[in-house]
Amino acid sequence: MLAIMSFTLNRVYTEWYRNKFYDFTITSSTAYDQKWVNGRNVFESISNVVDEIFDNYLSRPNVKQPILTQYCDGKRVTCPNRLSQWGSKYLGDQNYSSIDILRYYYGQDVYINAAEQISGIPYSWPGTNLDIGSSYDDDGVFGVLNAKMHIKYGFTHEQISKMQNYTLDETIEACRGTHAAVG
Repeated sequence: MLAIMSFTLNRVYTEWYRNKFYDFTITSSTAYDQKWVNGRNVFESISNVVDEIFDNYLSRPNVKQPILTQYCDGKRVTCPNRLSQWGSKYLGDQNYSSIDILRYYYGQDVYINAAEQISGIPYSWPGTNLDIGSSYDDDGVFGVLNAKMHIKYGFTHEQISKMQNYTLDETIEACRGTHAAVG
């Protein structure tokens, strides 16, 4: 369940489809995301587990976004080096715990994180394209980018303020590296 939820939340959080200029956040196709059929019957036991862990997702240290937890069933579709439903069952039969199974497939640094708040669907595009010559206050474009840097990378508002004079390469390096480089 955590792999399914993390995969879906990663698509939403990173605006994966919107960044490819689609006007939706998630599909309803198992070939790409998750299948959802409104009103479809569900097993009560599964529904209870989802309700219990709804705000949980898989993450890595110092990264707020849910990791892209790709997986497959392992029978009809195989996915080498990725979590599979049947591979997970096999590990469970060997007394692996659920977190050990997740770490087997996604790395030892993966852990279960909890969302502080779940509401709405994020949408960071302010409605105006960022063009050459745009100024800091043009249509709130940079305010949205600053908010995105705060949410996605964990920069404080003070750090973002210092970065306003950075070149594009310096900003990218700050996002890739540690926050200590910004102060």
